[in-house]
Amino acid sequence: MALPDSPNQLSPGLVLTILAFLSAIVTGILYVIRSNKLLFNCLLIATVFHVAIVGAFWFVGNVTKAHELIKINVNFMPPEPVKPEELEKKPEEFETNLYKEFGDAKSKEDASKIAKGDPNKEYKPGSTASGGNAPNPLTNGEDRDGNGIPDSMENKEVGMPTGAGINTGDIPGLGSGEGQKGLPGGTDGGGVPKGFNDGKKDGKLYFMRVKHSEGSWNSNSEGISNLLKFMNMVDLSAANRDTPMDLKSIDSQYLSKGGVPSFLYFYCDVNFSLTANEVDILKKYIDKGGFLFLDSRSDDSIEKIVKAQMSKVFPSNPMTKIPRSHAINTYQFKISDPGVGLNLVSNATNYGIQKGNRYVVFYTRGNFAQLYKQHESSSSEYFKAQYQMGANVILYAIKKGQAGAVEKRAGASAKIDASTINIITGAISGGTSIASPKPTDEPPPLKAKPVEEKPVEEIGDDELPDMEVSLPGLN
Repeated sequence: MALPDSPNQLSPGLVLTILAFLSAIVTGILYVIRSNKLLFNCLLIATVFHVAIVGAFWFVGNVTKAHELIKINVNFMPPEPVKPEELEKKPEEFETNLYKEFGDAKSKEDASKIAKGDPNKEYKPGSTASGGNAPNPLTNGEDRDGNGIPDSMENKEVGMPTGAGINTGDIPGLGSGEGQKGLPGGTDGGGVPKGFNDGKKDGKLYFMRVKHSEGSWNSNSEGISNLLKFMNMVDLSAANRDTPMDLKSIDSQYLSKGGVPSFLYFYCDVNFSLTANEVDILKKYIDKGGFLFLDSRSDDSIEKIVKAQMSKVFPSNPMTKIPRSHAINTYQFKISDPGVGLNLVSNATNYGIQKGNRYVVFYTRGNFAQLYKQHESSSSEYFKAQYQMGANVILYAIKKGQAGAVEKRAGASAKIDASTINIITGAISGGTSIASPKPTDEPPPLKAKPVEEKPVEEIGDDELPDMEVSLPGLN
């Protein structure tokens, strides 16, 4: 690559001429002083040194300038920008496909400019107007019977067979408003499932547990599953587990569509509380014939909370004890005593609220759900009676307390005896059975190990003796 000349750059010929001239002068001087060896040698060395220095500077200067010239003369040429109109161009093939069903692709005739004809006018082949039985523009076939399907496609092997259609019963939501079998809660516009107001869904008794805003609403759900299992064992066909729903959903999916759950189950604890909206929904539910099944452990503080919350729903109708002789206790299973679950206090009873001549609220402190979770119905007569009591309450709610609505059956004994107390207290204490002493037994005297007599002041805190105490039922 040839380098262009610079205006400040000396040509090689001129430099050689100057060097030759200077060399001649120096040679002459050296010849004159050749007799003086010291001066001759010094001048010769100085001359060679200066020539070498000048030559080196000349070489470096030319190389540096060449490098700068190379950098200056190398230009980067970016590609030319693409014009916007070129980006908007459509391939010719696309334009051809766009118009080929509407006329000549070469002329690109716009479909919007095709003359529109009378839809009642009979179609004539070759006409650009669209008649009432014009051919299908996608197949370009004739439709002589006017059914909208080209004659070439009307055969028994294409499409749906003759007579095939859609059964409205096959699609959820297309019904008479009564709902279709299997709909989850009668949602999606399907109304209320058949038999729902009679306590059944999909032909089985359902158990609706309320997800209330405060408290452990889902406690001991396994126990409720065991109760439903028992009902299936005694030929009361029931679902396998409870259905948890909040009151807002119950209102929108059922009450607003004329559906009334046969009963609503609440598990209550110290945090049980109802919001103003929940109270309003419960009032509406009770007015439509509903029933509340409340369950909690045996605790005086929880009982006060439950009664206070129910007073919001029934401000002029307080909760009272349910008589032992009331029909709810033996509605189907004629148990010997009212079922009170794990409530072992003397004269234990259940509570309720009446509206008219029937109970609309049943509240037990017997913790039915926990009893069902811990004990099977076959483990004793007492526990079997508690399962039967749960079934009695459910059937009473479904049948709205109507006398003679169900066939009576023999019930188990609900009397509490020492063995039952031993089993219940053993389960509560983690498996350690505690025998209940007889009320007439005299407590034996305390037995203590003899203690070595020492002055009081000599006994330190770490020297106090260990004492073993023997109590009835513990040793």
